[in-house]
Amino acid sequence: MTEKRMPAFRIVFRDKNKQKYDCATVWPGRFPESFDVSPVLESSGGQYPKLALAEALQRVAAKDGWLSLVAIGPKRDAKPQRFDSGGGGDFDDVPF
Repeated sequence: MTEKRMPAFRIVFRDKNKQKYDCATVWPGRFPESFDVSPVLESSGGQYPKLALAEALQRVAAKDGWLSLVAIGPKRDAKPQRFDSGGGGDFDDVPF
């Protein structure tokens, strides 16, 4: 079975009001220890707002925010269970 290719990082712009915008996705490159950048080309709103990388760089140069490199980990299939009075599961289910 072939393994699904996953991005390694995201480049996120955060403005002075702490609003976050996705600006680019960084993928593992063709050669070992190399990476390819796929920039966002158009700005858009929504649940996950995006900002064109060119505009983000201009705003960083104008000291209107900064860029962060965010590592992307493997997706988790299930959320961890809570073992308190409010969360599902009981103490007999504790795996130790």
